Amino acid sequence: NSMLISLNDHLKVHEVFDIFKDNNTSGILRMEYFENKFYFSENNTGVMGTNGPLASNRLIIYDKKEDTIEYIELSSDYPYGIFLDKDNRNIIIQHYALYVANHVHTIYSIDDNSFSEISFNENSEIDRLPKIGSEYYEFKFDENYYRYNIKKAEMEKYSFDVNIPSITSQIF
Repeated sequence: NSMLISLNDHLKVHEVFDIFKDNNTSGILRMEYFENKFYFSENNTGVMGTNGPLASNRLIIYDKKEDTIEYIELSSDYPYGIFLDKDNRNIIIQHYALYVANHVHTIYSIDDNSFSEISFNENSEIDRLPKIGSEYYEFKFDENYYRYNIKKAEMEKYSFDVNIPSITSQIF
C-alpha cells in the first residue's frame, strides 16, 4: 500500500494516511496540501509490457476531514509537477514533457473543479518550473518567455532573440 506519513518537528510520526488502500497501481509523483485537502498528480497507473509507464491522466484529491478520495480526469496524460496558487485558488499541473508534446500545463480551479490547458511549442526537452504570481504565471524556455494572464486567460510570448522582436498575444 501507498501511505502518506506526517512527521512532527522531532521527526516522530504524527499522522498516517492510508489514502490509496484500494489502489496499489498509482504512480504518485508530487502533491500539494491546501485547506484540509491533498492534491496528487497521478503520473501512471502501472507498467506496460515494455516496462514503460502506463499513462494516467488524473488529479487525485484526498479530503482529510471527510476521509474521501476524488479522481479528476484531465485532458492530457502524465501529470507530473503540481503547484499551488493560493491567491487565485488554482492548482497548476505540469505534464511530463518526455511523454507529452508541447509542454502542456493544466490549470485546475479549486473553487469550481473546472480546468483548462495551456501549451508551449518549444524545442526544450527540459521541464521548466512555472513562476506563480498573483496576476500572471510565467514560463521560461531556451528561446522564449511566456506570461499567462490568469484573469484574462491570455498568453503573451517574448522572444530572447534580440534580432527578432516578437511579442504576440494569444487567447486560450
